[in-house]
Amino acid sequence: YIRTNNWKHEANIEITGTLKVNGATTLDNTLTVTNTSTFNKDTAATNATTAAAVFKGGIGVAKDSVIGTKLTIGQNNIDEDYNLKVVGTTDITGNTTVGGILGVTGATTLNNTLQVDGNTTITGTLNVSNTTTLAKKLTVSSGGTSITGATSIDGTLGVTGITSITNGTDSTATTNGALVVTGGVGIGGNINVHGNTQVDGTTKLHDTLDVDKKTTLKDELDVTKATILRSTLDV
Repeated sequence: YIRTNNWKHEANIEITGTLKVNGATTLDNTLTVTNTSTFNKDTAATNATTAAAVFKGGIGVAKDSVIGTKLTIGQNNIDEDYNLKVVGTTDITGNTTVGGILGVTGATTLNNTLQVDGNTTITGTLNVSNTTTLAKKLTVSSGGTSITGATSIDGTLGVTGITSITNGTDSTATTNGALVVTGGVGIGGNINVHGNTQVDGTTKLHDTLDVDKKTTLKDELDVTKATILRSTLDV
């Protein structure tokens, strides 16, 4: 049993029992511990200088590490940039909040839902192999959007630019063709049809009808107002 306020010993000391130090201890050289080390102080870390164990330098950990609650990187009340670099696979089973920019240079696999409350900018390709639901507006500023599978839009589709349908399927009925519309169609401008036009219902013209070629009527023509013929009428 040794009790002293200041003790300096330059030789090796071997202690087979418990070493209890009541005051502050300063080691000017390496501390090597071959067994488990326990820090009984339970002070939670609020920054890099306030915690149960404070290291002014870096820490190298060769094996797996378990952190019971929260891991904070870069909070030291100074204006600097801090990075978290993960070389291997990272498994996150709980919620993760990223307050700044998340940069991922390699492939990323998400096996569950991804919820983004703010703006998202994708400078490369976005490949989606399963169902995707967008609750709000999707804006594509440049480059265009390519969709190889079927697309279902439950709300309104507004297109401010020119819309081209490159499929060349002819229409023989109201249920087939390159563009099939179940309901009615309202067109505010001119319409040009290169092929034949078939109308199964009544057709109303509120303005002039100009016919440049021969017209064949297979049924009765009922005209309720005056008719002007500027050429020959063969009956």
